[in-house]
Amino acid sequence: MKTAFASIVAALLVSASSLSFANITPKPGDQAPFETSVIAFPSTMKIDVVVQNLEGTNLTIRLVDHLGITQATQRLSKHEKALRTRFDISALTDGIYKVVVSDGANTRTQEINISTNVPTPTTYRTVSIG
Repeated sequence: MKTAFASIVAALLVSASSLSFANITPKPGDQAPFETSVIAFPSTMKIDVVVQNLEGTNLTIRLVDHLGITQATQRLSKHEKALRTRFDISALTDGIYKVVVSDGANTRTQEINISTNVPTPTTYRTVSIG
């Protein structure tokens, strides 16, 4: 019984929340003076945004909800070549969010979907001889 309970708890912890990303491909000829990548850590409900500033421009990194309301902001000055910032998304409700990186003229957007998966309980049968 302990094993079954431990298995259910482990399944609940592993699958309690998930993140999914839309694959954004820039259009040909649409080159921004920066490169971005978003890395998800579903077990801790955190995302890392890595930005490389190729041309020395001021950049703004924002986490925006589906209503367009900014949930978090990080800035990268023109003197910084790269930045890795971590956003804690554990307090955010389920829904679609966007990581928006912009220098004012160019913008890159990465969509994030936060959803809670409720695991279905598994029935275990046992046989005992007594």
